[in-house]
Amino acid sequence: MSTLAPITCKVAVFYQATTPPSFGGVAKPAKPGGYRDSCADIAFALSSLKHSPDNATRVEVVLPSEDQEVLPSATDDAAWSFPDTADGIRAAIARGADTLWMNTVLHREHPLFTLLKADLAGSTGVRSSIKYIGQLPEHAEDYDDKAVVNPWLAQTDDTKLLANGFPKSLVLSKESIRTPEGFNAAMQRIEQELGLPCVLKPIRGRGSHGVAVIHDIRSVRDHAATLFAECPEILAEEFLNGEEITIAIMPPGEFDAPVGKQPTQWTLPIVIRSQHVNDITPYNGVQAVAENSAAITPEQYEKDRKQYEKVEKRVRRAGQIMGTRSVARIDCRRNRDGEFKLFDINMKPNATGPGRPGRNNQTSLVGMAAEALGWEYQTLLVSLVRAATALQSSKTS
Repeated sequence: MSTLAPITCKVAVFYQATTPPSFGGVAKPAKPGGYRDSCADIAFALSSLKHSPDNATRVEVVLPSEDQEVLPSATDDAAWSFPDTADGIRAAIARGADTLWMNTVLHREHPLFTLLKADLAGSTGVRSSIKYIGQLPEHAEDYDDKAVVNPWLAQTDDTKLLANGFPKSLVLSKESIRTPEGFNAAMQRIEQELGLPCVLKPIRGRGSHGVAVIHDIRSVRDHAATLFAECPEILAEEFLNGEEITIAIMPPGEFDAPVGKQPTQWTLPIVIRSQHVNDITPYNGVQAVAENSAAITPEQYEKDRKQYEKVEKRVRRAGQIMGTRSVARIDCRRNRDGEFKLFDINMKPNATGPGRPGRNNQTSLVGMAAEALGWEYQTLLVSLVRAATALQSSKTS
């Protein structure tokens, strides 16, 4: 439980009910259920703080029901969060919410920013009465483009730490490979620049949706056709065949022991992924992360300290350049030479956690890393509330 100075806020959690927009004809697929399950995990855990006799954090959860004193069934995913629509945001504020946990996909035209633009910025551009937990909309929108963010980070990093820190990749357009000549030219580039096997994936993806390791020309044609049915451009990427890890980036702020004050973005302990299916980590809706992931042990870390330290520094540097404002996560994997490359940046502040009846074996990779640090699940949630609200109180949103 958090032991730092008390904070006072009323938090409403929001699931994805709005349709993700299309950028250049490329849209991020919506998740079935809109993340209501992880919203319920967050809200359920926060509700336990209010009903704790020593709620030093003074964090309360705001629920959709009119009677805020009667908690809904722990197994009713839909009863714990609000839709991320204009009406849903208005309803949460009417219930008393002053902090909005946007457990959804943000973008510049999201109702949160069109509805509350003046309030979020404040009349002076310094302070607001409504805070939100999530990334800046332009960041969440731009950094979700896998074809853009990786090369941009490598080029922007004046320290050169991120140089050669990402897998090689190519953008394939539906139009460019429509003809046999275009397809043959694309295949030649893949074989020369990436090699086979390679990975084909959506430019704006979700989980492992549409991601596949491709071993031959026919499979390129078949899987590309499947992906092009959803969007006009896809990404071909160098296949990284080694160990896969994920590293969570936390925002700057004041944190409970053993962390303390962090003036810039920092990282939680490494989590190692395993049990890949066809060389791809299964989506957590198919296999719980508790079954295929585990925080790195001190013994594992010491066996290759040089590479683990290097990838941690790279992830922190990426978070600093992007200016992440809530929890984010970067997936990394070793290449044939044993060096970790950063291959997938995840901006949505996912903090699925254990403890809710029927969901005890469910946790997010972020929650797993926080537990390895020594934090309880509630401490992680309060830490994110504290950091996000402090950032918006000290600078423009």
